[in-house]
Amino acid sequence: MISTKYILFAFLAGISFTLACSLPPTKSSNAGDRASSNSPIADNKESNAVRTVETKQTNISTAVADFNAGSYEKAASGFQEILESDPNNLDARVYLGKSFHALRKDDDAINSYNKVVGIKPDHAEANFGLGTIYYSRKQYETSLPYFEKAAKTNFKSPEMLMALGENQRVLKQFDRAIVQYGKVIGFEPNNASAYYGLGLTYIGLNNKIGARQQLQKLEPLNKDLAKKLSDQIGG
Repeated sequence: MISTKYILFAFLAGISFTLACSLPPTKSSNAGDRASSNSPIADNKESNAVRTVETKQTNISTAVADFNAGSYEKAASGFQEILESDPNNLDARVYLGKSFHALRKDDDAINSYNKVVGIKPDHAEANFGLGTIYYSRKQYETSLPYFEKAAKTNFKSPEMLMALGENQRVLKQFDRAIVQYGKVIGFEPNNASAYYGLGLTYIGLNNKIGARQQLQKLEPLNKDLAKKLSDQIGG
């Protein structure tokens, strides 16, 4: 005969087996992570971020193209629209300053450039823009430090070095101006404006020999500037 204990043990084992089979399978944590990372929500966030970057790049490219085409009003509107959603976009703010300057709205241009240097004090383009406006107003003492910052940051720019040299010459800082013109010629050996500026600088130093040396170098490059320098040198 089968004992009562054996029957009870078999009965309990059967119940345990049935319960184990009825439980749902356990998901691994890795599977959950994969499902999360590949979820439609994650994909949408990444796609939206990419589209936002592409839209900003398209907008600024369009505004820059308008500026280069001489459509300064349209360009200014484009840059202002960009800055409404991205106020720290320094490229847009610098080009907005350039657009205002081209439109002869120099106070607005100064405001735009000042916001750039407020964020990045050594920004070459913004400092150069400020220097250019103040120089055009004949505020030479005010323009000088902006040109100095621009030329210090972008020390390989003949345009910025030339502007600094001109500002120094007007302020009769002749020795300093000679250095800037020399740097320009180092980058651009045929820069006629640099030789002309050097000639005027030597005239300011009452050094007609030095001025005539620059005249000789200038004559094959630009006859009009050579004539002007010659007239300045006189007898």
